[in-house]
Order: sequence, then structure tokens, then C-alpha cells
Amino acid sequence: MPADTGSNGEVDEATWQRFLKYDCSGAASSPGSGPAFEKHDIACDTDEGRRYLLGGIALDASDVDEASAVRPDGSAQWAIDLDMTHGGAEALEKLTKETSEYNDDDPRKRFAIMADQKLLVAPLSQAVVTDGKARISGNLTEASATEIADAINAAAD
Repeated sequence: MPADTGSNGEVDEATWQRFLKYDCSGAASSPGSGPAFEKHDIACDTDEGRRYLLGGIALDASDVDEASAVRPDGSAQWAIDLDMTHGGAEALEKLTKETSEYNDDDPRKRFAIMADQKLLVAPLSQAVVTDGKARISGNLTEASATEIADAINAAAD
């Protein structure tokens, strides 16, 4: 799902004001609606202290063939490798084309990966992914990378 805090001109005023007033302190990292994600739900990253105004669903769990926690050669950091299905590869390419064009400080450059109403991670889109293989890296430990990969795989089953 694209994570889009957007700007006042991209959403209606009531939605924008709801987003600006939303307090993530003490909140679970999940959107406010029921079992299906809705456009303009708010998700919180309680670890990073960020909130996201969600766009529509760009990919779902059936688009992921496998997620795995990896430690790239020569790196002290852990990452998550995503292998997409054929349809997932096409959807990921479209999503990364849309998101990677923005500057790093623009929230539209991030997309949210969610499972079971929980925000797992919201990486920056660094490049257009054309081969259906993506790597999510950053401040991940072995435990956090494994937890996220397991949650993605469980949602895909």
C-alpha cells in the first residue's frame, strides 16, 4: 500500500485535518478501520513515531511468492528479500515507478507493508523494481527482519 501523508491539496480537508490531529502515541501500529484496509486510513509506526495516510492497496499477500530475512554478504545489517509472483512483479514495478520519483523527504516515496491490520515496515522506494525481486533494508535486526518476513509469508499462505 502506498503510504502517503500527502499534502493538503491531495485529500479532502476533513481527512487532512483528521490526519493532522491523529495521535500515534500509545497507539498500536494499525489503521483505524475494520478488517479491510481503506484508502485514507491512518497507520502508525510506533517505533519510528511516524504516521501514514494510506493510499489504496497496490499489492496484496497473494502477490508475494516468498519473503526471507537475509544478511547480505559483508554487511552487518539485516534485510528482507521479497520474491514476487508474476502478477506481483508487475504490480511492484508499477508501485515503485510511482513512488521512486519523489525526493527522499517526500512521504509519497514510502509505501506501507501491512499484515493483519499491522504496519510491518514502510520503506523508501529507492528504485524501480522490474524483476519482481526487492530488498528492504535499513535499521533491521535479525529478529525484526525475521518477524517481518514471517508475517508477510503467513499472510500469503
